[in-house]
Amino acid sequence: MSKKTEQIFDTKVVTANMLLGGNVVYMATGSSWDEKLANALIIKNDDALTRLNKVAQEAVTSGIVVGPYAIAVKIGFAGPQPLSKREQIRATGPTIRADYSEQAVPNV
Repeated sequence: MSKKTEQIFDTKVVTANMLLGGNVVYMATGSSWDEKLANALIIKNDDALTRLNKVAQEAVTSGIVVGPYAIAVKIGFAGPQPLSKREQIRATGPTIRADYSEQAVPNV
């Protein structure tokens, strides 16, 4: 008896950083990039992932973004939510209050 192995595809989105400014962005519809994860294009299979990786690489070549890659997300009431802690931090910003950082103290 042979067992059929099924590979489950995690729902994904493509993320990168804007070349100018470095902001975290997500691929949205129409090959655009958006700073809001809620507007990210949801990838549900390998074919879509392959196609969108090519689109992302074209954006790198055009000097729009750097370092694009796919991340696993779960879909909830608020839209896609990153599964990894690293991507949760990238999506929500710094984990310390800005007024506590060294950069918040003016040079006097």
